[in-house]
Amino acid sequence: MLGRWPIIFFVGVVGGLVGLAAASAIPASYQASSSLGIGVDPNLALPYSPNVQYEADLRTQDLFLSDVTLKAARHQLPPGPAGASLDDFRSHLRLDHFEGVWYLRATAGTPTVAAERANAWASAATTEFKDAQAHAVKAGEFQALLFSVACKPKVVVAQGGSNLWACDEMTLDVSPNQVSAELLNEARMSHGILPGLSINNRQQAAPPDAPTRQNRALFALGGTLVGLVLGLLVALSSRTWLGEAIKGRGSQ
Repeated sequence: MLGRWPIIFFVGVVGGLVGLAAASAIPASYQASSSLGIGVDPNLALPYSPNVQYEADLRTQDLFLSDVTLKAARHQLPPGPAGASLDDFRSHLRLDHFEGVWYLRATAGTPTVAAERANAWASAATTEFKDAQAHAVKAGEFQALLFSVACKPKVVVAQGGSNLWACDEMTLDVSPNQVSAELLNEARMSHGILPGLSINNRQQAAPPDAPTRQNRALFALGGTLVGLVLGLLVALSSRTWLGEAIKGRGSQ
């Protein structure tokens, strides 16, 4: 077996080179990111409980990833490849959330297109959020008919008698049949967005300077391991074949 180590080494090196070639052949991909800040406006609403904040974040996430928002984003972009679907567009997007900031990330084959996608998505998300919030103000507490968290105005003496939205988990003792179709439609059009939130554009996406790094080391390691295994198999098979040949000659 030790006499076969050059074969194993050679095949392992070839495997590593093949892995590097495969990594180099993958088309470059660029990622750009826009960010939006969303939080409770102290001039409009009382602070949310953790459960209410969690529910508000879920609704924001659903709205940002909805077909309505993504279609609006695509409409702002130049015509893409023929036959490009909404699902294909969605596959180039990623939404992250950290401490009240939403990061809308987009990937593309060029830096400019990646930035255009991220900014179009952020613009559409902002528009849809504000539109949903306008409907939420009209629907108010009747959101509880469709969602688990709703808001209603509350007079706060400490704020000089101001009306602030108080949002909490609640269920109204009202049947949908007792509410006008117009009010129910306002609640649906709100997408569950709460009226006491504010949204602002934290940062627009800029074309990235470099593509996202492919893990070339991982490709090379994988190719080397495959090469070593193949080299070992070649060495074992050649040794077995040689042994059988010697036995055959000896029996003659």
